[in-house]
Amino acid sequence: MLFRRIFGICLAGFVGCTLFARANPEIRQSPTKKPAPLRSVTIAIIRKLPDATVVDQLDEFVWHIVEKAADPRSECLRLPQGLQMIYATRELDGEVNNGGFHQFFWNSSGKLCDVALKGLKLVGDKDRIALLRKAMVIHAQDEINHPITDKSTMEQFEASEKLSTLGSLDDKYYKLKVDLEKLQIRCIRAHPEYFVYPIPKGRHKSSGHRART
Repeated sequence: MLFRRIFGICLAGFVGCTLFARANPEIRQSPTKKPAPLRSVTIAIIRKLPDATVVDQLDEFVWHIVEKAADPRSECLRLPQGLQMIYATRELDGEVNNGGFHQFFWNSSGKLCDVALKGLKLVGDKDRIALLRKAMVIHAQDEINHPITDKSTMEQFEASEKLSTLGSLDDKYYKLKVDLEKLQIRCIRAHPEYFVYPIPKGRHKSSGHRART
């Protein structure tokens, strides 16, 4: 799997650059023929999207909405729960597989850990729920024991990583046998209404669903 974020040091003096740059989400698409980008999401559209591309297409759709916002977290929380799930759980999975839980929390994606947790509950991924909960507890304690005031250099990242105890969870995550994308597809097929956007007037974004705990 290819991920949105690439691990590296930004060029010195590049205004607005973050330590870990987000790559274009289109790189995850098939090299053969890229599907046309979605302009809205309806139940009819979802039903026409094949399993092979439905998660990537929804992810690209929501990525452009969230990343253009001045406050990505707030914008994500305005979306229907299905799109929140797609965005936050793919951020989690991409970051952890790329650089571990420490990278996930170091980057801005870590601010969505609670949204990712709700998303994992929505799809019923009990193994990732358990690991993310443990990671959130460890990260909170690490912040108390080793507070970070600056995240602008690779040296600071590496120093912080050495002090963190999150690494003990990384191997457990990598060994998970449950396919997150299959769970996402199952949720999409069972509840396409959770992904409709713009949200129809009169319909609450949660669609009345209560996520499993």
